[in-house]
Amino acid sequence: MMRAVILLFIAGVAGLIGYLAFTGECPGGTVVRAEEQCRENLSQALCRTIFARANAVARNAGSVYMNPTECSVAFGPCLDHATIVGGYVPAPAGFCVRTSGDTLSSMEPIYRRAAAR
Repeated sequence: MMRAVILLFIAGVAGLIGYLAFTGECPGGTVVRAEEQCRENLSQALCRTIFARANAVARNAGSVYMNPTECSVAFGPCLDHATIVGGYVPAPAGFCVRTSGDTLSSMEPIYRRAAAR
């Protein structure tokens, strides 16, 4: 019985790893890293909306570091947090954008560790 539980657990973990490996960094959406690249996949008006909101989204998301050096070592460029005085957040490498027609549905920052850049 215990052997079956262990095998079932291992199969579940393997299935989760497989799912995460094949869904990519933005399931159901489009990754945009620059406004020019955005216009290749989305409308100009939508790209303007996305990049008008990019700074505010970036400054309110991500792990907050109280020391700018720690943030920079982990992620490279960092930004001041929007509401936490003395807090720093990683600058996103891009955004996962989900749309409904020509309307922005959601927008999430995508980060890269400094070693992965």
